[in-house]
Amino acid sequence: MLSGWPRSRDVSLCKNSRCSEMIFNYILPDHDAKVFNPPLPKSHAMPGDKVINFLLGGLRRWDGIYFLHIAEHGYTYMNCLAFFPLFPKVVEYLSKSLFFPLTFFMCQANVLLVTAVIVNLYCFVKSAGALYTLGGKVLNNEALAYKGALLYCINPASIFFTAPYSEAMFAWLGFTAMIQYEKKDNYKCSFFFGLASLVRSNGLVSACILFYKRFKDVLGVFLEFLPRSRFSSKSNSIILILSSLYFLLPTMLIYALICIAPFAYYQYYAYQMYCTDSGKSLSIPGFIYDYGRKQHYVLPTDTNPEWCTHFIPLSYSYIQSHHWGVGFMRYYQTKQLPNFVLALPMVLLCICAAFRYIRHNRFYSLTLGLLPELMYSKKLDKDKLKEEGFESMNCLVYMIHMLVLLVFGIFFMHIQVITRLLASSCPLIYWYAAAVTTANSSKYAMVNRWDVIKRNQQHTTQESGDLLQSNLLELVSTEIQNWQKNSAGHKLLLSYFMVYVLIGTAAFSNFLPWT
Repeated sequence: MLSGWPRSRDVSLCKNSRCSEMIFNYILPDHDAKVFNPPLPKSHAMPGDKVINFLLGGLRRWDGIYFLHIAEHGYTYMNCLAFFPLFPKVVEYLSKSLFFPLTFFMCQANVLLVTAVIVNLYCFVKSAGALYTLGGKVLNNEALAYKGALLYCINPASIFFTAPYSEAMFAWLGFTAMIQYEKKDNYKCSFFFGLASLVRSNGLVSACILFYKRFKDVLGVFLEFLPRSRFSSKSNSIILILSSLYFLLPTMLIYALICIAPFAYYQYYAYQMYCTDSGKSLSIPGFIYDYGRKQHYVLPTDTNPEWCTHFIPLSYSYIQSHHWGVGFMRYYQTKQLPNFVLALPMVLLCICAAFRYIRHNRFYSLTLGLLPELMYSKKLDKDKLKEEGFESMNCLVYMIHMLVLLVFGIFFMHIQVITRLLASSCPLIYWYAAAVTTANSSKYAMVNRWDVIKRNQQHTTQESGDLLQSNLLELVSTEIQNWQKNSAGHKLLLSYFMVYVLIGTAAFSNFLPWT
């Protein structure tokens, strides 16, 4: 068994896309998107500023500007509250401690940019390792888990895992929580899902994976005692059920509190900032104050906003609805058709993954896997239930998780966000992609090129890092060499991954619509 996901040279996986960002930002003119872009502090030029602006300037785009602004100035505008605090606060603290020496060579804004990129590279490496470990536990197939992790490294939303966005950190925390779920360590699972909910709001949706298992346990108690009720008194049956629930429900409540507490604390912070006098004393730089007034943003010093008077004063839902126009089918407009086209490949990928899984596990999927195993053993498709690979029973909860996010994204969100939402949340996408492409690779290869496990057993960590880099390059080069031998679906899937990496990098770095 492979000792672990090699980390020594993981950063080399990001080099090509980062070089692409620099090249595209240099050769293509920036588009004037007329979006949130407050001025940077005026300061004398320092030696490192020009270098950083050339190398990483293309990453200071779109929502990344919000995160960098929060890291430098805090939540000075109410619309900034839509961006959760863990990622920008980590960037802020590291820029003032570990990376403080950089302030002698560049302005604070660029120190924050460098810090954010380094944090994301670290989180990306850790998330790839976590996905590999998770895949090994769920799929019971190390080779498929390894290839899924390789494909994650070139996922269609790759640019957002390097730019100052929270996707890389969210993926790392989310995949780590899922590992703890597979280990049945529910307290650690709750803790990591709680941290994830402090990075992105859909961390609360991901936490439902944990409660699926607990709900299944509760249902199992009822189904177990149901046959016995025929042979025992009604009062005895009720006592047995209640005593079982007594041990299950309190723990569910504790897990829920651990998951929700960070989100609730952030909402309380927002309330204190914008609905009480606490925010009135916030020191806001003059140029930031002037920009907010020019854009008609709500500042902490203004009159309390409308959401402060709600029965449950949640800033997040109010801002999403009023500032970004998020709501049920509110994005279904003719002018948004290009964004629907951009999101279509990810939507189709998820539908195909779900269809393949349900087709192989029809009864198990339709019952959501909630029935006792004994009941499944009596069905005709018992032999079809697998313990290994993409169609294994272990994948069901991740398939449900993916479909919930997919449906929510299609009907309630800005549709173009769905690509990075699912790419950073759903491991099933990469396991499906690995299963599809691996099934065809064996037809034209003397050995399975992605079955690197036995080879890695003989190597040190440094040599494993070399294998990781070579196998990622081998994945691309071999697919190109044997392109004609692949199925149409195989070609479409790999084309989608690789083309979106390039187009996304070019569009994002020049402020073109790619958010």
